[in-house]
Amino acid sequence: MKKGINIDFKKLSSDPRLLVVIIAIACAALIALCVYTANQTKATEKQISDQVAVFKDNKTAIENLLSLKARSEQYVKQNEEYESLITSDGLNQQDFMVFFDNFCKAYDCRMTLIEFGEQGVVGEVQSLSFTLTVEGEFENLMAICDGIVTQDRFYRIDGVTFAPGTGDNKVATISVVAFSK
Repeated sequence: MKKGINIDFKKLSSDPRLLVVIIAIACAALIALCVYTANQTKATEKQISDQVAVFKDNKTAIENLLSLKARSEQYVKQNEEYESLITSDGLNQQDFMVFFDNFCKAYDCRMTLIEFGEQGVVGEVQSLSFTLTVEGEFENLMAICDGIVTQDRFYRIDGVTFAPGTGDNKVATISVVAFSK
């Protein structure tokens, strides 16, 4: 035969020691639950903080990529402009001699010498360096330099030196690079 466990709650509630033990166990359980919940909250806050940092890093990376894209579009446009300036006319030295002789005369100056350097090739672009020696008034020599770099053809001036010439004239030595496809 089985014996049942009968608990008399009236006797339990009459013994204050037992009631204190039950309250103490309940308080300990509540404290343990609070500590556990606080630790879980701190862990969740740390995960949120880490995710916010990742989000900010990703946002910065996206902004940098958008900026790079804008600069890339600018570079493509600039490259197209350069490509349109670089002609396919070739680098014929005789053509340059005739062109710059007439060019200098248009600015009331006289080309006294043109010396050609080596031709270079970078990718599809060829280059030819040469040195012009031109005599004329200082203002006209400066106008020639400005005129060289504003031509339809792409020229680069690497250097200009001035020396005294005859009378009020100066002698300019202009280092130029011409480009062609």
